[in-house]
Amino acid sequence: MFRFTIRDVLWLTVVIGMACALVINIRERRSIAIKLSEVESTARRQSMSLVRTERALTNELRRVGGKRVTGWSYVIDSSEPTGYKWEFQYAEPDNP
Repeated sequence: MFRFTIRDVLWLTVVIGMACALVINIRERRSIAIKLSEVESTARRQSMSLVRTERALTNELRRVGGKRVTGWSYVIDSSEPTGYKWEFQYAEPDNP
């Protein structure tokens, strides 16, 4: 019959504990990688949406106002602390 010492049982406990820790670590890393890829794809979609909105806004302002928009920013409205407003920068008109 097999005879095990306390030392053998302790080593077995350490090996099983390390194996369990490794499995848990691998599962957590996979979970984090999946969440990260979801966040990246969402950020990419939102970025593309902002680019399309930016182009549409620029084209509409050019069509309606006849001015070429060179830049804009979304800032806090000083007259209304909880509100925001768009500020546009226009190109100087060409004078012949």
